[in-house]
Amino acid sequence: MSDRPLVSIVTPSLDQAGTIAQTLQSVREQSYSNIEHIVADGGSTDGTLEILRRAESGSALRWSSEPDSGMYAAINKGFSRASGEILAYLNTDDSYFPWTVETAVGALQAHPDAGFVYGDLLVLWADGRLQLDFHSPFRLAYLRRHAFLAQPTVFFRRSVCEEVGPFDESLQLLGDCEYWMRIAERFPGRKVNEVLALQREHPAAKRYVHGELLEQELGEIRARYPKPGRTAGYLARIEAGLWRRRLAASFLAGALTGRGDSWPRFLGDDHWRRSVAPARFAATLLPVVGRSFAPGAVKEPERS
Repeated sequence: MSDRPLVSIVTPSLDQAGTIAQTLQSVREQSYSNIEHIVADGGSTDGTLEILRRAESGSALRWSSEPDSGMYAAINKGFSRASGEILAYLNTDDSYFPWTVETAVGALQAHPDAGFVYGDLLVLWADGRLQLDFHSPFRLAYLRRHAFLAQPTVFFRRSVCEEVGPFDESLQLLGDCEYWMRIAERFPGRKVNEVLALQREHPAAKRYVHGELLEQELGEIRARYPKPGRTAGYLARIEAGLWRRRLAASFLAGALTGRGDSWPRFLGDDHWRRSVAPARFAATLLPVVGRSFAPGAVKEPERS
């Protein structure tokens, strides 16, 4: 890998004029400059194309608009046109932080054995509350039986894509889940303790609108790959839960003291440190009920 590898980010798009401008801006504002951004639009008619035309001037953005057979067909099309050594895809209702790409590239350079890296996620709920979603270190057994990776935070090498092939276009909702399982059969994953993306949760998201199809696809995907027995899966789930509590406690300590080696970019911003609600965040460490306190445990910082 070169010192400053080209990173190709693909965004599948269809009628998301309400949020795509923020997605485009988040890529444009990266601290890492060697980026190409490819939008594969499926024929939007809601004003998305006008936003794309305005955004492409003087930027690394390239886009096309034509009918396709779905999100994963659009992603595959985008990657087929990409030139980067490192690949990622970012949906139109999600955003990066300014440090995201630089952090992911650094992690892949520091761990040449890793085929992919991923991090933690900031979730924005429809009611405006924010929640930090911590992810445990990568365990293939846990992924195959229980887990999901935070899709907007995943970056992988082009060589990985070339070896395992494209996303499965027969899937409509969980092609990313299947892809991470397929990659992980051959390449180790590496967790980065940094908040790498913001994901918007809203009632119109496909995973809520098509809940029955999601469950069907999840069962089909998990049936494709060998998974551990129930006992091993249960133990992996306990381990992951303990890791999440450990990570949350470490994050809270860093937020309160300004010290710590993890989440350096997110916690290095004084606004975010002040926006943590300590009591509510501490309550997220409680067993069983802790997750109910997570929404609202961090707050949008006031920008001067």
